[in-house]
Amino acid sequence: MQNNVSQYAELNALLRVLSRPLATDALHHLSKGPLTVNELTDRIGQPQASVSKALTVLRFHNLVSYKKVGVKHVYRMEPTELMHVISALSECVSGDIEVTA
Repeated sequence: MQNNVSQYAELNALLRVLSRPLATDALHHLSKGPLTVNELTDRIGQPQASVSKALTVLRFHNLVSYKKVGVKHVYRMEPTELMHVISALSECVSGDIEVTA
């Protein structure tokens, strides 16, 4: 029973991270390939400080990784399968899927 509680706590933490629009937007862009903070900032249209904060949260939860290339940090999504989960949740919210009992 304790193991289930621990798993649910981890799942709950993941869902809290995914509930942040900026974090989910960053994951969407990173699902298409690695990007620098500046590239993400340009694509998302938010201040660099906000994007960097979202990336820090995503990194803490092991949803993105980065490597330093020169003076830039290049971020990539980890694990890439996460976009399937985000897409499925998006379909639930938008009503694009049929729910059967």
